[in-house]
Amino acid sequence: EKKNEESKDLSRRLADLERERDAFKNQLSKKENQLANLSFQLKDQALEHLKLSEQLAARTTESKDQALEHLKLRLSEQLAARTTESADLKHQVQTANSKLVRRDKQLKGLSQSFSWKLTSPLRWISHFFIKVV
Repeated sequence: EKKNEESKDLSRRLADLERERDAFKNQLSKKENQLANLSFQLKDQALEHLKLSEQLAARTTESKDQALEHLKLRLSEQLAARTTESADLKHQVQTANSKLVRRDKQLKGLSQSFSWKLTSPLRWISHFFIKVV
């Protein structure tokens, strides 16, 4: 009965760890999607700024120079902000990856421990029969 309880406890712990692993995978997937979305936004903004730059080139030289300087400054600020967000997301993805690896190792350890405890009565019985015979 005690082994039954241990087996049930290990099964519950294994299920809990699997749920945690799945949650981490979900978080990781969300972070990767956020990172991809930021990348697309950055490319779209760069394309938009390029189009604006082409339109401004058709205007007079003085106003064109002023507008381009303002545009470059704005683009630099946005690029810096997106780069920081991207670095933060990469860090979060790396953290989630390491947690996932750690959880996988724990799962493997629990699975092996569970298998060992589950087969121990069979090993005892076979050992007993070997001695008797």
